[in-house]
Amino acid sequence: MNEFIYSKYAEISVDKSGTGEEAVLFIHAGIADRRMWLNETKSLAHQYFIINIDLPGFGKSKILGNEIDYTSIMQSVIEFYQLQKVTIVAASFGAKIAIDFYLIFSEYVTRMVLISPAVSGWEDSAEITEYEYMEENLNGLPELVELNYNF
Repeated sequence: MNEFIYSKYAEISVDKSGTGEEAVLFIHAGIADRRMWLNETKSLAHQYFIINIDLPGFGKSKILGNEIDYTSIMQSVIEFYQLQKVTIVAASFGAKIAIDFYLIFSEYVTRMVLISPAVSGWEDSAEITEYEYMEENLNGLPELVELNYNF
């Protein structure tokens, strides 16, 4: 079932499913939206209460105003469903948000599954910065494949 949760910073689109006692919150990568987790949420809904969100500015979620505090948004989602504890499954940018959330609100988190997490405060190396610049300026798939292979 899709519904919206409103926080100070965003209108969050949420798919909720399942009826289990344990809650699992899915946070997508920065290149996707909540649809990236459809197979996983469908597979786990028979056993867990599933919360699958679109981050602000992704999918059907909207940013309200000029500021986003992702940890407060996660707290709003958890409190909306009156959860005491939650397992977080998150990838990449979503995993960065999960880590930041845990560092502030660890009392809400039972466990986390982090897939290729980004980390707040990380500065890319000169090689990564150069690679990203080159990647953004390529036009064709063959050139992109070669760049990735060589990198």
